[in-house]
Amino acid sequence: MKTKVVYLINEISDGGAETLVKDYALNLDKNLYDVFIITESECAHDSANYKILQNNKIKIYSALSSYNETFRSKLYYIIKCKLLSLIPYHFIKKFQTWYIKRSLRKIKPQIIHAHMQVLKHLVPIAQELDQVKLFYTCHSLPVRYFNQKECLDEFLAAKFLISNNNLTLIGLHEEMREELNSIFKIDSTKTLRNCVNLNRFYSVLNKKEKKTIRRQENIPQDAFVIGHVGRFIWIKNHNFIIEIFKKLHQKNNKAFLLLVGAGDTSEITQKLSSYKLDGCYKILSNRTDVPELLLCMDTFLFPSYFEGLPIACIEAQAMGLRCLISQTITKDVFFSQMAIPANIEDSADKWVEMILNKEYTGTYTNDIEKFNIKNVMKDLIRIYSSSTNFHQEN
Repeated sequence: MKTKVVYLINEISDGGAETLVKDYALNLDKNLYDVFIITESECAHDSANYKILQNNKIKIYSALSSYNETFRSKLYYIIKCKLLSLIPYHFIKKFQTWYIKRSLRKIKPQIIHAHMQVLKHLVPIAQELDQVKLFYTCHSLPVRYFNQKECLDEFLAAKFLISNNNLTLIGLHEEMREELNSIFKIDSTKTLRNCVNLNRFYSVLNKKEKKTIRRQENIPQDAFVIGHVGRFIWIKNHNFIIEIFKKLHQKNNKAFLLLVGAGDTSEITQKLSSYKLDGCYKILSNRTDVPELLLCMDTFLFPSYFEGLPIACIEAQAMGLRCLISQTITKDVFFSQMAIPANIEDSADKWVEMILNKEYTGTYTNDIEKFNIKNVMKDLIRIYSSSTNFHQEN
């Protein structure tokens, strides 16, 4: 009999956590596992991850979109788009919890692997999960997700499920594992790195040409392209990228900016326009050809304020790009001298200097194969197999 695995997450879009869930769902052995995804919110149906999951026939249950399944009318659209924001959050939360409970009863999983801030939905049904193995992967700074002032409900949920359901916490690197152990006063947190299908990136690097991709994307062949891959949210520090690009373009008028990610880009485009940089940049979203887009670039920038373990940095290095990465990010994402730690407190001029001066090099050496999806999936299955649920332990 196959093991039923449910991935519980807030939504499916093109973020790092969602990409990881997609990779887990696609790469678990279908002869051994049946995979389901439950989301507390409606998914981004135009996102690359959602389309890939749908094309591979992975079943997705989405709480808020179930309204759409029930009320197929213009009235539903008006209620959802105009009035949903007026509904008190605790009513929405109750519906989400009810929907997740109903879906889990229908699926009857042996494993639930939660991501992002969704643990609160499992507490009301904890007694029904006493024979289910529970896992939770933390995707950012633990203090961000389990802040007892702003995220008290999620902290209490995790604490309850650890004590009563033997919830296993998973950190993306050793520092995160230690911090999670410290927050919850445990010593059972596991370490499991983010994963990348490295062969796919190596194949593009070896078989495709930069000039061909640039021609397809209407990027000048003689351009000096700096790029970034990441959602348009404040954590990614896109405004600083624009300041860097402005300074770089003043020194090299062939500089070109390529931004890849989903989200609201209006502020970014307005800023670029105000700097008279129209025609010198390209913004792309919902793309499944990230390796090809990275091949277009000459230098990769990643000046995030903070991160868990960003997949984009691993992918950029797999493509052999020179990378300037915020030194606030774990050293585990730096693999060679091509990955250069940079201070986001420094000026844009300093970053431009580091971009142009090839004497700036990184100091870390790590084995990128640790992030190869084949190796990570083996570690994931070991964690699933070795962990016990509360019922078994007692």
